[in-house]
Amino acid sequence: MRINHNISAMNTYRQYNVNTKNSNKSMEKLSSGYRINRAADDAAGLSISEKMRSQIRGLNQATRNAEDGISFIQTAEGALNEVSDMLTRLKELAVQVQNGTYSADDKANIGAEMKALGTAIGDIYVNTKFNGIEVFGKQEMEATAGKSAAEVKAEITALGVNGNYIKHTGGKWQVSTDTFDKDDGPTYGLTFSEAATNPGLNGLSTDTLYIIDGGEIKTVDVSDGTGDEAFTFAAVPGSPDGALKANNGATGEAAKIFYGEDATQSVTIGVAVTTNLAALTAATAAATSGAAAEAVTVTLVENAITEVNTTRAGYGALQNQLEHAANNLSTTKENLQSAESRVRDVDMAEEMMEYTKNNILMQAAQAMLAQANAQPQGILQLLH
Repeated sequence: MRINHNISAMNTYRQYNVNTKNSNKSMEKLSSGYRINRAADDAAGLSISEKMRSQIRGLNQATRNAEDGISFIQTAEGALNEVSDMLTRLKELAVQVQNGTYSADDKANIGAEMKALGTAIGDIYVNTKFNGIEVFGKQEMEATAGKSAAEVKAEITALGVNGNYIKHTGGKWQVSTDTFDKDDGPTYGLTFSEAATNPGLNGLSTDTLYIIDGGEIKTVDVSDGTGDEAFTFAAVPGSPDGALKANNGATGEAAKIFYGEDATQSVTIGVAVTTNLAALTAATAAATSGAAAEAVTVTLVENAITEVNTTRAGYGALQNQLEHAANNLSTTKENLQSAESRVRDVDMAEEMMEYTKNNILMQAAQAMLAQANAQPQGILQLLH
């Protein structure tokens, strides 16, 4: 018997360490839920799992992209639903205005509603947005031309000639060629007649006396009738007149929706075609009299209805495409997630069996290690 090296104890200790490591690994798997916690657990399995995880994350985002595209299209289609309702009303008005029993005033009243509906249609096409993006692409309204400050001043100075007095009263410009008399009561000896033209006030005040002096419009110093301070005019911006600009949709796009695991698939939402709508809204914008209201014909309205229906049909087709794409992406993601789970996740029941086995072996190794350590003590009996 040898006592310098207790081979039984060494062997038992080695087995104890092995069982302890196995037990610790089982506890790690049971607590994390993963069969693979590090590359050493299964190098090939880890590589497959990580690639699948990347693919799944891409599919998740692709699904969200497709759903955002669906929301974008639904926003556009919902707006066109209102346009269709207004066009239906315009069709009714276009038939009504042809009624020979209506007076010119009656038809002008119908024209006022036509004009309002045309303006509302244009506003929808120009201003409907999704997340700040114009859903119908770049659409614009026709606008009356603006005027520069010099053009505005020229309109006012053209009311008379140098030295004439002007004032705006009762909604009209009036001009006087008389000589100013400071002693002649409140009128100062001036008699006024209506001006040949009637531009806007453009910042000037009503019932205020002005003089045209050297190409400038000045307030009047009533002590001597001379010009006091020249008025500074501002430019007048253009304003929409209620008619859409024609857009044939040939260039540009409203949005491009990318989907697919690698964002390699896409749907392009084109700029809405407004050729027939532009013709209709041009007619409704001019419907300020009975005769102009009659010019909003049924043909114009029906052409616009057909154009809107075509646009809505296109949106419906794209929405269906994106919905089916999103469904396919969700199914693919579900199957990949199941496959990734089989590779990486732990079978809890099986691992619990393994843990129980390792735990029993570890406890048995502890007990046997105590027995192996006690064996050399038998040598003492031989020494007595």
